[in-house]
Amino acid sequence: MTYSTESGNSGYAWTVSAGGTIASGAGTNSITIDWSGTGAQTVGVSYTSGTCGLIATTLNVTVNDNSSPTITGSATVCQGTTGVTYSTEAGKTGYTWTVSAGGSITSGTGTNSITVDWSGSGAQSVSVSYTSGSCGVKGPYVLNVTVTAAPVPTITGSTTECQGTTGVTYSTESGKTGYTWTVSAGGSIASGAGTNSITVDWSGSGAQTVSVSYTSGSCTALSPSVLNVTLTAAPVPTITGSATVCQGTTGVTYSTESGKTGYTWIVSAGGSIASGAGTNSITVDWSGSGAQSVSVSYTSGSCTALSPSVLNVT
Repeated sequence: MTYSTESGNSGYAWTVSAGGTIASGAGTNSITIDWSGTGAQTVGVSYTSGTCGLIATTLNVTVNDNSSPTITGSATVCQGTTGVTYSTEAGKTGYTWTVSAGGSITSGTGTNSITVDWSGSGAQSVSVSYTSGSCGVKGPYVLNVTVTAAPVPTITGSTTECQGTTGVTYSTESGKTGYTWTVSAGGSIASGAGTNSITVDWSGSGAQTVSVSYTSGSCTALSPSVLNVTLTAAPVPTITGSATVCQGTTGVTYSTESGKTGYTWIVSAGGSIASGAGTNSITVDWSGSGAQSVSVSYTSGSCTALSPSVLNVT
């Protein structure tokens, strides 16, 4: 930048504040200055004018920042991270920020600092431009950002069980941290909470779920992965037959549902099974007296009664 004073004088002495240096012209009436600093600066000159002696003056100069924008902020984040701050130089005007498709600006538009929510993954970017005083529009400057994809846990384990089944194993990927398992109301975690493999006791029936989340490296699953489990209700046998008999009566028939397997009949000490053990219908000889009982259990499909059904007999 050229600065000049009156010609035809002698003893020209120029001074420049710390933000600039005289590139040429020292000792003449015209100099050029390289401005490396910014803000309020000064250029001063003095000279001797004939017999009038020393003349001195100072010019105040405002040096606008002519540098390109920079961006500070994380260049590596996890998918799903919110409120990530990116900033550029303050004191400018016309800030224009742009974020690639995997992110969205949540605050700070039009200022020197924004926050970004990262929903996508892979190669992303943040860019900014601004107006720097009389130096015009600067930028855009682009910061490349790598967004690491959030993990998606998988669950292996049985999706169809019987009510009352215990110790059912469910597993997910090993070598992660922060394992968090959740089981719906029809089940309970018997062991393995906080690890990659749990066992579940199923006491309920119907539609149930097992879910898990974990952290892989520095990134956590965006939401738990869910495995749907169907629990078949355990059968509840019924018993038909006389509940009141006389001591010494023989061949009394007791029956339960047909078409099942694993029929198991039990008769109290006052009676004995005369026939039909292992089938859906037995005959009992009653030799004792007083309070007696007949009980039965069976398997329906793959599910066994949780406990025998009991018929009280007098």
